[in-house]
Amino acid sequence: MKNSILRVGVIGPTNVQLIESVVPLVPGTLETAARRTGAFLAKNSMGLVSVPDRGVGLWVLEGYRSSGGDNSLALSPTGSDTLDNCMDLTRRHVSMANQLRTDLSWEEAPAQMVRESDCFVCIGLSCGTIIELASTKWMGRFPVLVVDSFITGLPIEVTSELDVRLCRNIDQTENLLLELAKESDV
Repeated sequence: MKNSILRVGVIGPTNVQLIESVVPLVPGTLETAARRTGAFLAKNSMGLVSVPDRGVGLWVLEGYRSSGGDNSLALSPTGSDTLDNCMDLTRRHVSMANQLRTDLSWEEAPAQMVRESDCFVCIGLSCGTIIELASTKWMGRFPVLVVDSFITGLPIEVTSELDVRLCRNIDQTENLLLELAKESDV
């Protein structure tokens, strides 16, 4: 681990309505899970890294902040390659975070999220989430806790090169985070 406080990158879809409809999940499932995860991280003195434009990245930061979390980093990509609507949304939400990075493009953000985190929690999949997952390949044994009940599956070709740990539900994810936090204290 990078430091004695476990810093968790939380990834998941922004277009949650679409993802919940195709998986299928009950509407609100991913929002509830993201807010719960943010609150859990705060209550257990863990750090948070997210891209809080909308969806999972925003809800996890809101849950973290409302539960007293004080070690959060918001990545707010900017630059000529940034989609204007995403940039505007992200800027509105970053004030909730304790730290802010705005010197990244959308292409650079996944790799920076890996560098800033000790592990990932994946709450649902999307194209962007898969990019973030794949970015962990170059960090060695970088744990990625994936809530299995929120996805339809992951390609074996991808998981064979990553340290993916499938979790049945949020409870199991929280237990694994506590184990990782103990390891980081050693």
